[in-house]
Amino acid sequence: MKIYIDEKMVRRNKRMGNILKWLSLIIMGIGLWIVFQPSVAENPTLTTLVFTIVIIGFFMSSIGNYLNSRFGQSPRPDELIDKSLKGLDDRYTIFHYNTPVTHLLIGPAGVWSITPSFIDGTLEFNEKKNTWRRKGGSFINKFISQETLGNPQKELQANQKDLDRFLKKNKIGFDMPLNGAVLLLHKNASLEEQNESDILIVKAEKFKDKLRKIAKENPSINDEITKYQQLFIEE
Repeated sequence: MKIYIDEKMVRRNKRMGNILKWLSLIIMGIGLWIVFQPSVAENPTLTTLVFTIVIIGFFMSSIGNYLNSRFGQSPRPDELIDKSLKGLDDRYTIFHYNTPVTHLLIGPAGVWSITPSFIDGTLEFNEKKNTWRRKGGSFINKFISQETLGNPQKELQANQKDLDRFLKKNKIGFDMPLNGAVLLLHKNASLEEQNESDILIVKAEKFKDKLRKIAKENPSINDEITKYQQLFIEE
């Protein structure tokens, strides 16, 4: 499998995550210092200042933690995706962070938007509401971590629009539907039987086999996809 990644963006976000982490600690430390000043209780202005400082520090810490979880430690999400797809031949190409779709896979199985997920517990699909629901999972991972499944269907629709705009802007005359896949990377994540959802939600180690099966069932995709890969590489 061929891998293309925006290394500059990875380094930039890693550096930004570290900066925000330390700045948030400094800012919240200043807020804590102000709290213990004798004049704070008697001065509404200082009280407002303390709350403002704490809120700013909290948001900076949240952003820093998000960036560090994606770019600051190895294995990063993109590295885990690559690991799950190891063994696919060079007819497959994956693009990390350098297209409108964060993780874009192109190959004999079609065009895929891949979303890595670290949530645990059991996922089930509600056909009436057309949404995925999470059952169980650890208290820490559910309430303390920032990982949520979100709305894969809406994210796929948004990615399709972004991809279409990208193709139009770069005058790439090629039309291929975008498939969506959520890779479950947590060892304690499980999935009820796949059903009528438009999104493939799958354990990371099983995704490669799914792709091979799809490619085998749709051999005509391969001829079209070769040109598509090259257009993205050139861009």
